[in-house]
Amino acid sequence: MPQSFEGLSGMLDEAGKGLRDFTLGKRGSTACDGVEAINEVEALCERLQAAFGAGKQAGAVTSRIVVARNQIQAAKARISILQNGLAPMIRDAPSEAPYIAPARWNGR
Repeated sequence: MPQSFEGLSGMLDEAGKGLRDFTLGKRGSTACDGVEAINEVEALCERLQAAFGAGKQAGAVTSRIVVARNQIQAAKARISILQNGLAPMIRDAPSEAPYIAPARWNGR
């Protein structure tokens, strides 16, 4: 069933609200809700890309998909924290040393 760009965008907005609620830990949001929201947002992104990825709405589609994928990554990180705790994420984080400039370095 073909849908309009506005219709799919509205559906993506609604699904994104549920995903955001889970990611931010809104009361009543469970990990199962998070997984369902991730799947729904991913499916809507695919439908939006397939239907409107080329054409006059391509730029808007691309930006909406990028925002949705960032929300998905945040939700997946929260699921990982809920399942494994925070310690494994901290242990596997990259070291700060390569990002810190030497004390006497001033860019000249």
